[in-house]
Amino acid sequence: MPTSTGLAAQLSIGEETTYGTAVPASRGYEFDSEAIKAAVKKVYGKSLRTLRLQRSDRTRTYVQGAAGQVKMAVLTEGMGLLFKHMLGGVASSQPDVVNTPTEWLHSFTQSDTGLFGKALTVQVGRPDVNGSVLPFTYSGVKITDWTLSTKVGEVLELDLTLDAKGEDTVTALVASPTYPTAAELLTFIDGTVTVDGVQHYVTAASVAGKNGIKVDRWGLANQKREPVADAEVPITGSFDADLEDGTLHGKFILGTTVALVLNFAWGEIDAGKANPYKVVVTLPVCEITGDPPTVSGPQVVAHNVKFKALYNGTAPIITIDYHTKDTTP
Repeated sequence: MPTSTGLAAQLSIGEETTYGTAVPASRGYEFDSEAIKAAVKKVYGKSLRTLRLQRSDRTRTYVQGAAGQVKMAVLTEGMGLLFKHMLGGVASSQPDVVNTPTEWLHSFTQSDTGLFGKALTVQVGRPDVNGSVLPFTYSGVKITDWTLSTKVGEVLELDLTLDAKGEDTVTALVASPTYPTAAELLTFIDGTVTVDGVQHYVTAASVAGKNGIKVDRWGLANQKREPVADAEVPITGSFDADLEDGTLHGKFILGTTVALVLNFAWGEIDAGKANPYKVVVTLPVCEITGDPPTVSGPQVVAHNVKFKALYNGTAPIITIDYHTKDTTP
């Protein structure tokens, strides 16, 4: 009997060349959950006609795109396309083609111009109880918000908030999405957090970005124009640690900026070459925000360090370096 639960669900993605023009969503992604929903709206006629009841023939239903979240574990392969559409800028190279011939480095940076003109087609296969997987295809998909996070005992997770121009339930389900062939999980075991080059004892960490784009560009004929940048791009995060000394609190009080790096590394891309798969998030200039540590009882005093990335005019405000076997994002 076919599987008729979420076990048979699938998520696949394609990269559009024209905003809102769907393409085959052939790249498969393992995911934990999704909540992409069409925005179904109503127009009601309110003209007076000696009635206090809403007439059925004075109601129109329409759909204005879709939006929602997708959550997935970060893998050692296949994530570059998402990082590209999170930040916009990308540069690809091979660090050492002679000694490590299969390693590729894709460096992603925040770029407003890089984000404009980029969009995805996302297809979700949702199983019904009769064993069929129903296709829901979303075109003109932009990543509006993202979060990378982990804590002790968990994977490195990527949470995405998506905005779509349209939903289509007619396009056939992609029968065989292409998944990475040898991808592995990145987890808390693989992660470190350094502040000004010093590694800290950390139990949880996250970094998040909002792309500050105007998504409600709807006009007559229910047409949508491509979202454009119209707000600050805040990049923030936090990490949980024990209160070890007063260094970070001192920087908080004085407004002294710090350089922060989240590094997740596992295995070897080229056997015997000590070149691990990596996701490295570099924030060269951060201010420490939030509240100072306090004592709430007899337990170890915790320090929840919050931060906001700043732009110093030269270095990218954020860089995500992805070391992988993928030749392209």
